[in-house]
Amino acid sequence: MSFASHAGAGAGDQQHRCCSRTVHFVLVPMMAQGHTIPMTDMARLLAEHGAQISLVTTPVNAGRMAGFVAAVEEAGLPVQLLELPFPAADFGLPDGCENIDMLQCKDDMRKFLEACGALREPLMARLRQHDLPPSCIVSDMMYWWTSDIARELGIPRLTFSGFCTFASLARDIVYRNNLLRDLTDEEEVVKLSGFPTPLELPKARLPGSLCVPGLEEIREKIYDEEMRSDGKVMNSFDELETLYMESYKQVTDKVWTIGPMCLCHRDRNTMAARGNKASLDEVKCLQWLDSKKPGSVIFVSFGTLVSTAPQQLVELGLGLEASNKPFIWVIKAGNKFPVVEKWLADGFEERVIDRGMIIRGWAPQMMILWHQAIGGFMTHCGWNSTIEGICAGVPMITWPHFAEQFLNEKLVVDHLKIGMEVGVKGVTQWGSEQKEAQVTRNSVETAVSTLMNEGEAAQGMRMRAKDFGIKARRALEEGGSSYNNIRLLIQEMGNEQNASAMSSAGHAVDQQRKSTTMKAHFVLVPMMAQGHMIPMTGMARLLAEHGAQVSFVTTPVNAARMAGFVTAVEAAGLAVQLVKLPFPATEFGLPDGCENLDMIQSRDLSRNFMEACGALREPLTARLRQLCPPPSCIISDMVQWWTGEIARELGIPRLTFDGFCTFASLARYIIFRDKLLDNVADEEIVTFSGFPMLLELPKARCPGSLCVPGMEQIRDKMYEEELQSDGNVMNSFQELETLYIESFEQITGKKVWTIGPMCLCDRDSNMMAARGNKASVDEAKCLQWLDSKKPGSVIFVSFGSLASTAPQQLVELGLGLEASKEPFIWVIKAGNKFPEVEEWLADGFEERVKDRGMIIRGWAPQVMILWHQAIGGFMTHCGWNSTIEGICAGVPMITWPHFAEQFLNEKFVVNLLKIGLEIGVKGVAQWGSEHKEVRVTRNAVETAVSTLMNDGEAAQEMRMRAKDLGVKARRALEEGGSSYDNIRLLIQEMGNKQNASG
Repeated sequence: MSFASHAGAGAGDQQHRCCSRTVHFVLVPMMAQGHTIPMTDMARLLAEHGAQISLVTTPVNAGRMAGFVAAVEEAGLPVQLLELPFPAADFGLPDGCENIDMLQCKDDMRKFLEACGALREPLMARLRQHDLPPSCIVSDMMYWWTSDIARELGIPRLTFSGFCTFASLARDIVYRNNLLRDLTDEEEVVKLSGFPTPLELPKARLPGSLCVPGLEEIREKIYDEEMRSDGKVMNSFDELETLYMESYKQVTDKVWTIGPMCLCHRDRNTMAARGNKASLDEVKCLQWLDSKKPGSVIFVSFGTLVSTAPQQLVELGLGLEASNKPFIWVIKAGNKFPVVEKWLADGFEERVIDRGMIIRGWAPQMMILWHQAIGGFMTHCGWNSTIEGICAGVPMITWPHFAEQFLNEKLVVDHLKIGMEVGVKGVTQWGSEQKEAQVTRNSVETAVSTLMNEGEAAQGMRMRAKDFGIKARRALEEGGSSYNNIRLLIQEMGNEQNASAMSSAGHAVDQQRKSTTMKAHFVLVPMMAQGHMIPMTGMARLLAEHGAQVSFVTTPVNAARMAGFVTAVEAAGLAVQLVKLPFPATEFGLPDGCENLDMIQSRDLSRNFMEACGALREPLTARLRQLCPPPSCIISDMVQWWTGEIARELGIPRLTFDGFCTFASLARYIIFRDKLLDNVADEEIVTFSGFPMLLELPKARCPGSLCVPGMEQIRDKMYEEELQSDGNVMNSFQELETLYIESFEQITGKKVWTIGPMCLCDRDSNMMAARGNKASVDEAKCLQWLDSKKPGSVIFVSFGSLASTAPQQLVELGLGLEASKEPFIWVIKAGNKFPEVEEWLADGFEERVKDRGMIIRGWAPQVMILWHQAIGGFMTHCGWNSTIEGICAGVPMITWPHFAEQFLNEKFVVNLLKIGLEIGVKGVAQWGSEHKEVRVTRNAVETAVSTLMNDGEAAQEMRMRAKDLGVKARRALEEGGSSYDNIRLLIQEMGNKQNASG
């Protein structure tokens, strides 16, 4: 196949291809289906981005790639096969034995690898003769000898292992530290020190030797050359393995995640042609699947190299039959296992004829997995199959056999939480047939029934699997993490001329973007409450850092609270100005100077406060007409509904900001749209129809009215104006809430811009300390106290600015903290309001805990505290600001919601993200009403703190997931991150017509 031109590109793509035209990748896959398939996908992805590809193979393997060849030719992609004769007979192999799945026994493995090594000279000669000199070799890690070729040609060699990053990092630690040396007991547990999360496995379940006598020397060469390589290419994506990617980059050279590579197949025909020729009629298979209900079929497939004993196949089949679930079962039987064929024909196939399809041989796995009828995937946990299941958004039953498959099981079950173990006993060595059944029919039946039912655990797995499927697809879309990594890989592997050309093109594009956003002018109108204002000051800073001009609307008292923010933006030279409007407090029955929600004396005055805010409409309109340049867009709190009228009057868009996460915003939208709370008792369970997962809550725990008589009319206006708005801005990030963002946009029909976490605009301790109000504690003293504590040892307790806690509850909380014996910082509202609490604190409590407890009365520098290495847990009221700050700090939480959407945030943190545990709140505290009873006992506090701060497996997993999300949060706002890009797009779209046309 000759190089082809790639037609139909847009202007941007043509510019990119002009820069990368001569970048020439030579791909050298290991000749085994599980290694070759992802590298054919890699070839296609690189070629779609303008690189030219030579894929090295042999005649027999080229014959298997007919579907791939036809697809790239049809697409006009610059890919050619470079066929080399394979010297099978020279190394004692049968003529034509050119793939690992053709070996008769594992003892032939050494001969096969030596025959592969003999391709070194012929390949070198072909590459020297090539019209276009290679820019880079990407080869399977097994082909250590390709490094010699790369050095001789003076080009980089990148390795490809076909593992996920999780398993690659574990394998690196095993080899680098010789963890398996001198271990004779296969069941001895090995701890992987240096892994970012606790990881231990029996020796037999770790990737070690190739389990073939005489291969030790080859294994050493593989590892040595891998260490000398110029980087690694991974079939994964950043959002899936952020924490492990960060750790792997610290111990190895450059890592490019450019997957999931299987997603280069975008239609049924290319999916069906992937790999080998299918052993069945694809149309018949699809017709069978079409006849089944969505999500009802379990797909069972164990890859190309797994050999399963006849008795195990029978046990598996009987388990599938007993589950009474529809299934597709890919099976190796035929001539190899006549006893299995006999059993299948002797009644089994007849008994399951209405609900079971058996495929003998090669199956179009991707085509099957992506069908809507598939609800689960029983897999051997090879990485190709695992990532295909992730892309399809399907939960899994894990049945690992050998090599790194047990590590993949750990990732799927313990870390991603999208699968469950079938319960394998023992290990199947590759090339050795197991004699006994390692999994019973009862285990199969139980696993299938559990995964495919409607239980909470299964629904949670399905929801998370679907979420990862969306993230996988987004990674390869324009602007996604893998899309960008492919562009960077091509750029870096090109010659210096290409690199400089691309740099110039990128600089020109960047300059053009800056010029188009220079005059974009945003008017931000927050609700005057600390929890609403703080994220909007972060939003102001983020927009200004990207070149926009920002006018921040406030009042004199609130402006004084923002002194730290004003100083910071002035020091940074950012285009942010305060628009101060006199607040008509007295005209609406409020004390003079009452300009913030935390200053009103009772909730009965909240309507007065809201009406006073509404009276700012005319003065604000007048001020905005005087501004130069004129406003491009208003972003206002959902509560400030009247800003919609101003936007219409000025002819500019209005975007709403509710301060919620997308999960809670979607739930709130469904409540209002469907009037779910009308005529419902407080303890009656409300079901959220149309939510992407099962969501049920008592009415009292749902965000509904503002719980104040007479506010119904204002609430209705808020909702009506929200429906008329031009979109929503969210203090969140794409990787945290992918599924809910997609659902919110589909249900509302409005664009969602996730541009957070906004708290990350505060990048040093001074800015963190100045965030919000003036702190009630000396920040230096607070930091000194934290510095004296061990990393991860302190629990931080803070319930936000509006939560009101009864004196007896504060005492119970304090006694629980004392009983836990863990160091703590406790932010408390006591003072004049609760003299009895102050008396209790002074009457022995502070003395008893003085060595391990710090009490802060009033406003605390929360972000500064959370980011300190001594903090190991966060007890929070689950307001979204506090929750996202905890997520950014990578700290697990104890959830203690009080009112409003806080119970939804608790659901999100505990059940979905799995980075927190419930303290067990009884009842609901209405905002503005002081509850008199104790809703959480001291014993509950002690138990929750002790559980979170100990070294138990559950706590360690929460810490691991919290740390992972913290890394993802920070990446979102870095250049090229999802929120960074969304800010740029928001500024571009909300600019004036002149900017848009330019």
